This record gives sequence, structure tokens and C-alpha cells, in this order.
Amino acid sequence: MMIQEALRTELATTTALTALIGDRISPIRLPRKSAYPAITYQLISDPQWYVMGGDSDLNQPRIQVNCYAKTYTACIAVAAQVKTALEDFTGKLGGDSGVTVQHVYFNDEGDNFDEAADLFWIRHDYIIWYYDGS
Repeated sequence: MMIQEALRTELATTTALTALIGDRISPIRLPRKSAYPAITYQLISDPQWYVMGGDSDLNQPRIQVNCYAKTYTACIAVAAQVKTALEDFTGKLGGDSGVTVQHVYFNDEGDNFDEAADLFWIRHDYIIWYYDGS
């Protein structure tokens, strides 16, 4: 399972989060005419770590999760549930068939407002440490 799939599965099975957004979790962009609140996720960077013998199989991707809502209060509530689900996570991300991660670090966040869409959104960046094949 790819790390993006594992992250999506983890979020989609977090009851407190799905109570707010249902199944509205999409890669990169929201579907046209999406209902809100909703979430998107995307890979921002994926540096590779090498040792003298070659690839170390250590991965440290930065994944951005964007939370969207029609009100700032609703947006904050969704972002808080995402953070609760991911921050300091260790173990199988995405369930039993997911990716074994050493640690998920909450790295950064920012508040935004899209005038054209009349939509609040909060950006979270997470760094996920894991080894390939684990």
C-alpha cells in the first residue's frame, strides 16, 4: 500500500472525523460541486535517504492535508480531528494491511480563505517516517 493510500484509509476510518466529513476525502483537489466540510491530501515532497551501501529504504514524505468548510468554526473542528488522528501516530497507518510507520510528525499549519469559492480552509503538513517493505 502506498503511503497516500494508507493516510486516506486512516482518515476514512477515524470515526470522529467521518462524523464531520462523511466520505469526502480526495487526493489533491475537491470534486466539482463537493459538499462541505471535506478534505484533500497530497504528497509535497519525498526525500530519499542513502547510506554507503545505497538506498536505506528510509522514507520521510511530507504530506499536506487540507480541510475545507463553509464556516471557520467547522473548518477548525475538522482540522482538529485530522490532527488528533495523525499527530504522533506510530504503528500500522491505514489498518492491518497499511504501512508500518515509526512516527508521524505534525510539521506546520496555516489558515486560508478562498474568496471565489467563499470557503475556509486549513492546511496541515505531516512528516511520516517509515521504511519500505515494513
